[in-house]
Amino acid sequence: MLLFTELVVVAPDGPHPDAESFWPSVWAGEEFDSDGDFYYDGIDGRWTMLELRTKVAGAADSVLEVYTFRERRNYDPGLDDVARLERTLDDVKAGRWADDATISAMTEVAVTSLTVRTTSTDHYREYLESVAMFLDHSGGVTVGRLVLDAAGFRRTFLDAAAS
Repeated sequence: MLLFTELVVVAPDGPHPDAESFWPSVWAGEEFDSDGDFYYDGIDGRWTMLELRTKVAGAADSVLEVYTFRERRNYDPGLDDVARLERTLDDVKAGRWADDATISAMTEVAVTSLTVRTTSTDHYREYLESVAMFLDHSGGVTVGRLVLDAAGFRRTFLDAAAS
């Protein structure tokens, strides 16, 4: 069974955690491929793209994609997957989530899409843990059907799964 999820996070525009913080077990393995601008020098952690792919025995590869559109950009994104996040930034600026205290307090905003495609429940669990780590690091919240900060995300997705 293929598991696919995209979660969108609105956060203050700041540096991202190291790329290796996302799916750490994949980085520790030998069968993976990575791409993105996270390795650029001189951007102070303000990267916009990470793509990570790893093998799953007898199944399709697991893929993690992290794309960010920043209000204050070092350069314009070259990918449609990053540029489409500008619409969410426009929604934030138009007040769509004005009733959320965390979002309404943000002055410069970054919108990040975290997507996973996998058949591995272990990879999926680590994706959820990576989203929680990112919410902690960024001080952001998920937007869409559920508006959740890091603690709410953990209660909803990680603590519930452990029960």
